Amino acid sequence: MFIVYSSCGQTTVKNKTDNKVDTSEYIVDPIEEMPFIIERENSYSVMPDSLGKDLTGLAGLRLYVSDNGIIGNFELVKLSLNKGDASFIEYQRKKFGSFNIESYPIDVQKYYPFLVDYVNMLKVRQVTGVAPRSVIMNLLVRFK
Repeated sequence: MFIVYSSCGQTTVKNKTDNKVDTSEYIVDPIEEMPFIIERENSYSVMPDSLGKDLTGLAGLRLYVSDNGIIGNFELVKLSLNKGDASFIEYQRKKFGSFNIESYPIDVQKYYPFLVDYVNMLKVRQVTGVAPRSVIMNLLVRFK
């Protein structure tokens, strides 16, 4: 008999007679397995001094990955920055499909080149046993 556990989008299968659960360091879509994994040194980044290194918060990115594992483009879906306890920038994308800096509000545009550099340092690795295909992947970047 098998029991299926699901938590935060990660599904693992456990044989009832086995005490071990297969845990992975990656969150897997329980419906359709992604053909690629995004690798990065840290899930967080530090803003450069020129942008305000004392800022904390997060950026949500939508990555467009080709079937050969190349990030062709990305969109900034969310940018939430705080200075101390005060909200500094709160941006949520309402319309998708535009990939140029001019499609963002002026106060968000100054962070766009930094995010381009961040996306360019990401490594895409193909998952063994999963046929490659073009996908949209979401990535959260924390600033501390």
